Amino acid sequence: MKSSDHRSGSSIPSRFFFIIVVLFSLSSSSSSVNALLMTSHSQQCLDLKKGFDLSDALTSLSDWLAGTDCCGWEGVSCDESSGLVVSLDLSERYIGGNIMPSLFNLTSLQTLNLAMNRFNQSAVLLSDFEKLVNLTHLDLSYSGIFGQVPIGISRLTKLISLDLSSDIYPFKLEKPDLGTLIRHLSNLKELYLDYANVSSSRAEWCQVISHSTPGLEVLSLIHCSLSGPIDSSFSKLRNLSILRLNSNNLLSQVPDFFANFSSLTELRGLFPRSVFELLNLKTLDLSFNPMLAGFLTISNTNFSGSLPNSLRILKSLTSLNLAYCNFSGPIPLSIWNLSQLTDLDLSYNHFSGKLPPMPASSKISTLFLSYNNFTGWISNGNSLTGSIPVSLFTLPMLEELSLSNNNLSGELQEFTNGSSTLQFVDLGGNNLQGKIPKSLVHLSTLVSLYLGSNNFDDSALELELFGHLPSLESLDLSGINLLISTQIADSSRLFPSLNGLNLQSCNLTAIPSFLKHKKNMNYLYLSNNRINGSIRKWIWGIGSFGWTMDFSFNSFTDIERPFLMHSSNVYFLDLSSNRIGGTVPSWIWSSCLYYLNLSCNTLTGVERKTHILLHIPFYLLVMVIVKIMLEEELGVTQL
Repeated sequence: MKSSDHRSGSSIPSRFFFIIVVLFSLSSSSSSVNALLMTSHSQQCLDLKKGFDLSDALTSLSDWLAGTDCCGWEGVSCDESSGLVVSLDLSERYIGGNIMPSLFNLTSLQTLNLAMNRFNQSAVLLSDFEKLVNLTHLDLSYSGIFGQVPIGISRLTKLISLDLSSDIYPFKLEKPDLGTLIRHLSNLKELYLDYANVSSSRAEWCQVISHSTPGLEVLSLIHCSLSGPIDSSFSKLRNLSILRLNSNNLLSQVPDFFANFSSLTELRGLFPRSVFELLNLKTLDLSFNPMLAGFLTISNTNFSGSLPNSLRILKSLTSLNLAYCNFSGPIPLSIWNLSQLTDLDLSYNHFSGKLPPMPASSKISTLFLSYNNFTGWISNGNSLTGSIPVSLFTLPMLEELSLSNNNLSGELQEFTNGSSTLQFVDLGGNNLQGKIPKSLVHLSTLVSLYLGSNNFDDSALELELFGHLPSLESLDLSGINLLISTQIADSSRLFPSLNGLNLQSCNLTAIPSFLKHKKNMNYLYLSNNRINGSIRKWIWGIGSFGWTMDFSFNSFTDIERPFLMHSSNVYFLDLSSNRIGGTVPSWIWSSCLYYLNLSCNTLTGVERKTHILLHIPFYLLVMVIVKIMLEEELGVTQL
């Protein structure tokens, strides 16, 4: 018995040892297979590289070398346990050339991203996508691959995200069409087909998408030649968080069931009235759908009507652009209940009435209300009777304020604690009256200030008051009575950043002396003043290339020599309606001069030298020849 028990006991370790040997053998065999696959994947990647044109690319793929582990190569990621390639991301590298067939031997790939390259290759040559059965994310957007979408993509049933967007070389959806492409892609969460022509699907596109991909969270079909009607089947896409349908031809009314998409955070291209019930909405963009019609709209559409008070529901909205529409009526007070709003553009509409007061806690950084019909008197503080509450200038986060070309009237009051962030102020083209508040010159961050074309009183304002704004680049005080001080010791310190100045109709009697210290002016408008004497020669050296100068309707009598040499940067020059006499020298024809107006002066002629005509731009030459012919025909001696 003991002997038998002994034999039985000795067999247990033997069997255990046998199992260990078998497991070790299997493990070794599996490791050997993986090692072979890893070596194979490295070779497939190297073969893929052979088709690339990297001469103008943003990478050289220098670490893609034979004999090295491909898991450490640029753009390549491997599974930690198996060591197999599961991700290939070569996006945004501007690689040219062709995609070699070896790509489709990387059958363990789960993510493939070739976006933002310039392969310039027909998709017809990429016929083996169905081999990549493990793909969950495929991005070929803006890759340079063009033509018919490969049918193999329709068989990648594990896909979660698919992006085939492209504008210059858009994909075609014919065979397969949209229905065939996504019929078996029921796992899709994200679908981007921007600029792909799906017009062949017509109204069925709604049914195709909602039936095949009911779990979609992101759908982007920008500029896809879509047409209505929007089918009720679209209501099945309850998980949508981002929907982009802008730049299409959606002719029908938009159904209100969009308000049931409770997860929606971004909506582009559609605008049902009940959209204001989307509590999580953060981005709303309906631009470039000019055929949309209805009660409400967003920029560049033809909707009209007034804004509802229900705007206040959109608590998460950060940007609202209603520009270039036909909205009318007053702005609802509730608009300032959008506590997260930073950018508001209501310009180019027909809004009227008074601007509601903005709370001091507002996060608004950009406010554009230009080209409307706002009216009323301006009062201090947050009064509802004010069209432009002066408190706007004290908002802590406001950066841009544009109220130009309305019918605003009344006086701008002085203010304290001006904004430390305000950079752009445009109040031009209104009926503002009274004195310009000197508080404006304490807005130290101002870059652009436009106050022209108003009805401020005739008391002279010292131009130099604005000269100490360190960042001021553009200034428009046209139509304002200005006084230029002659007591400033060093005018070179004034306007240190200025490159654009409009002082038309300002009752000036001299060119401001601080201008002689400038070198980068883009434009200088001094027309319709009372400036006389000579135009000093230093004026030609203060501008950057292609700059504009208008000195028309003054009383200049002479041009100090030398006038325009060939090195001048002047692009547009208007000296018309002055008293300039003498002969215009032949070297007036600067190679950069595109427009010249010397009419209504007392010039007696122009030096004519045939070879000079070779340097005159064609359009300027035609203008001069026609003018000379007319003068000779009429017997006029003035130029």
